[in-house]
Amino acid sequence: MAVVIRLTRTGRKKLPSYRVVVADKRMPRDGRIIQSIGYYDPKPDPSVVSIEKEKAEYWLSQGAEPSKAVAQLFRITGILEEKKKKTTGKKPKKAKAVKGPAAIDEPVKEGKKEKKKEATAKEPDSKEKTGAAKVKEAEELKAVDDTTDSKEDALKDTGQKE
Repeated sequence: MAVVIRLTRTGRKKLPSYRVVVADKRMPRDGRIIQSIGYYDPKPDPSVVSIEKEKAEYWLSQGAEPSKAVAQLFRITGILEEKKKKTTGKKPKKAKAVKGPAAIDEPVKEGKKEKKKEATAKEPDSKEKTGAAKVKEAEELKAVDDTTDSKEDALKDTGQKE
């Protein structure tokens, strides 16, 4: 039987209070319990936490697993020691290469996303241009021709050469 130490909710609507209980893992949150070992009232400032230390240590020694909330309450009351960070044996992640003058000596790897962006940024060849691209290019050429005519006229009026 898997035994857990968890909170069961008591109190009325919008005024919660909790009991710290030892229960079978398969039972519902407010279902049948094995033993009640304390209570927690989060509403007052500061919160009220009362846990029977001997009972909690007994159940922990028997293999009962505390829930995350109960483990935090145990740390606050001093029943559980602070967890130390576990080393997982995985290799640490490599730092990303910095682009720019600071990274001249280091090789820079390009990702797939960057290659796709470069491909979309390139202008298509004249053979591959779509109808919309052709219309846009024609309008740009026409606008350039209109501006060059007006520049030439302005230069003639002032008597200057280009």
